[in-house]
Amino acid sequence: KIFDIGRRVAYKIRDVADLAYVLKMQGESQIPVYEITIKKEDLEKMNKGLSKVGNDRVFSDDMKYSVPANLEYEGKKHDIEIRYRGLQDIHWNADKKSYTVRFGKNDKLAGMKKISLILPLDRKYFVEDLNNYRAEKFGLMHVPGKFVNIKINGKLQGVYFSQEGWSDELLKHINKSE
Repeated sequence: KIFDIGRRVAYKIRDVADLAYVLKMQGESQIPVYEITIKKEDLEKMNKGLSKVGNDRVFSDDMKYSVPANLEYEGKKHDIEIRYRGLQDIHWNADKKSYTVRFGKNDKLAGMKKISLILPLDRKYFVEDLNNYRAEKFGLMHVPGKFVNIKINGKLQGVYFSQEGWSDELLKHINKSE
């Protein structure tokens, strides 16, 4: 129990680091905004899966519920399925959580059928983006990613790292052979 309390306190302390950026939060952001709308009962269903996490602190795929939702970006609405992502508790134990988004059968967002919305902390903030930049300069294959703001049901969740993830669909998207 003491370990769990210490862990929760540590995760709250990490959020204090965001205070350094309070002055930068004034004015308009240059980062794209994905507006996601999830029905209350569907959000409750997603959270129900979190209640299954045991002492091993692992959130396996069989515990995660995908629910229908809508994603709006640049004036276009997309029907999506959304669920929490990540095995480790860094992705889902605080108010800000990581998500996996799948687009409808005949729908894509900038050529992508599935995106991961990952907490920047998990990707060491700019390190993933820097490594993608380097890979591109060396002509190496990499998974493109970008920073996006996420709003869920009108509430700003903050900045996420959006990435398609390795798949046959990604290889088609970046014009590589499967």
